[in-house]
Amino acid sequence: DLASALEHAGRFDEAEPKYLESLEMRLFLLEPDHPSVLTVRNNLAGLYQKSGRAEESIPVYEDIIASYRRGDGGMRLAMTLSNYAVALVRSGRAEEAPAALIESESIIESQTGSDNPMLAYPRQTLGDVYVRLDEPEKAEPWYREALDVRRAGLAPDHPSVAFSIAKLGEYYLSEGRLAEARPLLEEARALRAEILPEDHPDRVDSMIDIARLNMRTGNPEEARRLLERAIEVGEEARGPDDGQVATARGYLDELNADGGSG
Repeated sequence: DLASALEHAGRFDEAEPKYLESLEMRLFLLEPDHPSVLTVRNNLAGLYQKSGRAEESIPVYEDIIASYRRGDGGMRLAMTLSNYAVALVRSGRAEEAPAALIESESIIESQTGSDNPMLAYPRQTLGDVYVRLDEPEKAEPWYREALDVRRAGLAPDHPSVAFSIAKLGEYYLSEGRLAEARPLLEEARALRAEILPEDHPDRVDSMIDIARLNMRTGNPEEARRLLERAIEVGEEARGPDDGQVATARGYLDELNADGGSG
């Protein structure tokens, strides 16, 4: 529980040893396929993803999936398949992800119905897959469906709602549809400011997103301010080698190379 709380606070370096300690104790007491063991391993693999180590999570997910298939994994299998697909996408293996996502969506829908917010996980990742495969026109419906099912099934200020709003906004930003991107990115930023601490990775993502938008719309000074703040917050929370810090620095270098003209 402590590891999970640290993870949700974005304190990944502190969460990992707690997960490992918990896993060691459970393996001493329980069989490797026990649901309690698999849950902690799933959490640990998710932590690897969030801290920019997606490739490390892939073999962990593959072992968990095999364990669930030996039993009756049900929804746990569905969510692990979805997480596994995310790891594949982030590791540059997007073409391998659709099969896992389609199976995940099928299990969730068959067991919970067509309006369960959990359907957002495989649907949103299918959007990511099509973006990575350079078929962005196929991505938008999946991002919209993910957002719709979360808006319908979760509280308006739920972090997952904000995440799906940001995802759709980021898609529009990448496609140059700036007028459609702005209200979504601003809404996600405002929601996250209400419910998350400033050093949470999602808050930093919103700083970078709005900075990118300002770079594209001729407001370089605001973009610079946000990128510098993202770097400052990210370094203080997770160190200079943090992936978000590197991303923000890359955009700041791009901005400076353009002479601050946007």
